[in-house]
Amino acid sequence: MVRKQTYPKEHHQDPTATLLVRFTTLFGLVGLLLLPLPQLAFPQGCHSLSPLLKQTVTSYVQNRYGNSGGGDLRITDISFIGSTCYHKINLESSSGNRKMTLILTPDEKYLTTMLMDLSENLPVATPRAGEVSTDAQARPKAEPVAMDALLAGSPPSRGPTRAPVTIVEFVDFQCPDCRHFAERMAELPAEETSRIRVVLRQHPFSFHAWARKAAAMSICVEREDHGAFWKLSDFLYAHQGELTDKNFESRLLPFVKDELHLDPQTVESCVDKSQYETALLQDERLAKQFNIQKTPTVFVNGRRFTGFRSTEDLGKAIDAAYNDARSSSAPSPISAKQ
Repeated sequence: MVRKQTYPKEHHQDPTATLLVRFTTLFGLVGLLLLPLPQLAFPQGCHSLSPLLKQTVTSYVQNRYGNSGGGDLRITDISFIGSTCYHKINLESSSGNRKMTLILTPDEKYLTTMLMDLSENLPVATPRAGEVSTDAQARPKAEPVAMDALLAGSPPSRGPTRAPVTIVEFVDFQCPDCRHFAERMAELPAEETSRIRVVLRQHPFSFHAWARKAAAMSICVEREDHGAFWKLSDFLYAHQGELTDKNFESRLLPFVKDELHLDPQTVESCVDKSQYETALLQDERLAKQFNIQKTPTVFVNGRRFTGFRSTEDLGKAIDAAYNDARSSSAPSPISAKQ
């Protein structure tokens, strides 16, 4: 007798049930397709940066600016600027001591540090607080800012303490325009320099490879010898095109020893132990307080200028400040440090 083969009950399928499952699955998938998709975070026509491009940006910035901030750079954030395809890229060194923000153009070929929006309705006739245009077509004269904050602490200065004209300059030693301003100051006739006092504030930008090193070393040199500070400043500007992040110490320390006649180990120890930080942070806080966005930014008896096109323009600003000081009974700004 042939025995009929049987199967476990669970292997039997109800055709109706099977069809129902298939229809349910199909309609479920259709429903998912009809759900609203999440809004993409990209402006229309823009796309995210590829891993290769991110690496290219990081490598380029690292090679261009070196590792003076302590360690390799890495990208910490990328975002679009408004509705444009410009990428805002934030970078930071592995030590956290150096941060910088760069902007990548939509064609992914160029990096820049800032964009100026021409659609902004800027009030042409109203400069920022204390700012004066060097344009021959005069704007209404802005009120000078209070000098007390600009002269707070013991910043490096030279010239008579009670000079009728005080110039406070925010500088970055790697900035070409700062070098040009220093050259124009050196070209002033003796009668001009005898009646001005110059006060220097540090504002090194993070995208300059050795600017912060220069600020640190200059502060440490000034701690040892006030006059040596200005000689070092002249040296930094004179050799600006030759200095790099890699050769900075090897070029500067011999100068400190042979020309400034200071102990290079003492200066180097000051830099290594960050003994310059208090002075530099004070200057950086002032730069933020006065919205310093470019160097050189110069205050002549409190009136703000963003550089001068010529020595003649600088002389005119000094003459105007001198005449104002003579016609005013207000005392000249004074600081404890000579």
